[in-house]
Amino acid sequence: MMTHYKLDKIMEERKVSLNQLVKKTGLSDETIRKVKNKPFANAEIRTLRIIAEALGCNVKDLIDDNAWSYFEKTHEDKDLVNYLSDYQKYFDADNIKFLQRSLSRIGINADITFENYFRALAVRSHHNDSLVLTNMFFRVLKSTIIILEVIDFDVYVNKDVLSEEFIKDSLIKMIDQFATKNEIECIMFQNFGYKTFEDFEVNIDGNDFTFQSNPEIDKNILKNNGFFTYDLPAPLPKENTWIKHLGEKAPFESLKYVKFDWRQIKNLSISLD
Repeated sequence: MMTHYKLDKIMEERKVSLNQLVKKTGLSDETIRKVKNKPFANAEIRTLRIIAEALGCNVKDLIDDNAWSYFEKTHEDKDLVNYLSDYQKYFDADNIKFLQRSLSRIGINADITFENYFRALAVRSHHNDSLVLTNMFFRVLKSTIIILEVIDFDVYVNKDVLSEEFIKDSLIKMIDQFATKNEIECIMFQNFGYKTFEDFEVNIDGNDFTFQSNPEIDKNILKNNGFFTYDLPAPLPKENTWIKHLGEKAPFESLKYVKFDWRQIKNLSISLD
């Protein structure tokens, strides 16, 4: 679920203009416009607190009621900040900029939005003007180690213009760099067992292009970048999950490039709390 901000509505109710809010908060008009005009955009808690103070309301008032219900026990601003801090540091403004710059270098125009109550990011490309169509979902899991989970690595490449291998290899290297930058100890790609070869036509500016995604290319690139399969018992299909260890505390360092043995990681209890 995305976190929906209600700044536009509150400014209208309080008859506060953009220029007035800029003066009251000391924030840039670009920062406020982002929260005001793009209600699902990434926003730092610090920014929300400054805006709330200037408008004479609580951070709670700036967040959609459905999202806020998740934080019933943390209704005070201080508690909310403490609750989110463990997760938001992985998806703060600096990390969002890193991802946006990296995607731009690859040639991908994408929107990056918070989901799952600040604990996850969705990366979705602009389908009307991009040579690469992406739908990726990043989530941080905390157990005995910190895990970056990549769900729905859906990447479709305009095969008439670009190399599918190059684009996917660049994206996986970007994810690896992001995890290393944030001292994340393990990367886990999910949902590969259900993927099949896909191709389809897309009309861009009057021209038809063929976009395709080949899961065998994904798997080969993952292998080449140090990932190995992590096969759970049925009903999950083979090669559904791929893992790479980055940190010293990773409990299965010796299992690189070999089939995953569930008995050897029985102490790894992943928690979503």
